[in-house]
Amino acid sequence: MPAVRLGDCENVPNYASKIQGYVNNFNLCADSDSSTGGGGMMPKSEQTYYLMKGVLKDDDWRFFTQLMYDKINTLPNKPEKIVIKMKAHEVWQQHEVDLESIKLLELAKT
Repeated sequence: MPAVRLGDCENVPNYASKIQGYVNNFNLCADSDSSTGGGGMMPKSEQTYYLMKGVLKDDDWRFFTQLMYDKINTLPNKPEKIVIKMKAHEVWQQHEVDLESIKLLELAKT
């Protein structure tokens, strides 16, 4: 899981799906005596950690990661909420790119 990066995936849902696949595989392979303490299940906080670890470190995602790390103490057991917020951020980014493209097209016409 540490090798999975958002930048290597087409979009947030694809990225989240890859992480979830690894979590599912871990949960299938782990036995009830494992050191995870969750009866062989990966703790949600660990899944959240891997979701955040693979987020891009560029300017587009820096604000998002800082916001999530500021709130991480309230969200460690909610990886699905982080995925929802990542999807929303991705949509917002695309909207910004689309607006910039429209501005450039208008500028080119004049």
